[in-house]
Amino acid sequence: MKKIFFTTLLLLCLACSCSSDDDLKVNNQINGHEYVDLGLSVKWATCNVGASQPSDYGNHYCWASVTPDEFVGWDNISHQITKISGSEYDVAHIDWKGTWRMPTDTEMEELIKKCTWEWTSLNGVNGYKVIGSNGNSIFLPAASCTHMIPEYGVNGYYWTSTRCPEEYDYDAWGLYFTEEHNLINGWNLPNLFSVRPVSE
Repeated sequence: MKKIFFTTLLLLCLACSCSSDDDLKVNNQINGHEYVDLGLSVKWATCNVGASQPSDYGNHYCWASVTPDEFVGWDNISHQITKISGSEYDVAHIDWKGTWRMPTDTEMEELIKKCTWEWTSLNGVNGYKVIGSNGNSIFLPAASCTHMIPEYGVNGYYWTSTRCPEEYDYDAWGLYFTEEHNLINGWNLPNLFSVRPVSE
């Protein structure tokens, strides 16, 4: 009886100590940050930069700044920079590292056109549930912007990594939404907006 017990115990220990390569991988995480596959060209993070859960607003940043919640002003934003995705000016890449970066205007446009947007509330926070064609979804909180009086729960502003054309030299493309609509628009670079990272 003792022999059978110890043999069984040994087998259980061996089963627990053995693992395949797949077991060592963290599912749906890149560099410790969760993502969702929406069936698009990139994977979208579940949280904003500076947030610990999807319903958190997170931090707000001027375009091309990696300093949270600080108005940097026109003079501190180089007019030579046109695309910052994956660069030293990309707060998603600097803060989260690995392959994380800010979305381009094309990727943000894809999120709008190829997903279903449903205004909802998560943990008491208003925002959009963005549903991919595969049924997976992310939540974008209406985190507003903090360079003026914020309207939390009413609107959301999210930067892309893409600068507007030369005739709009002081602007970069960003997502704007309310309960009524969502769109990509050009916004002044010093505006303090949210950032939602993406990765290949």
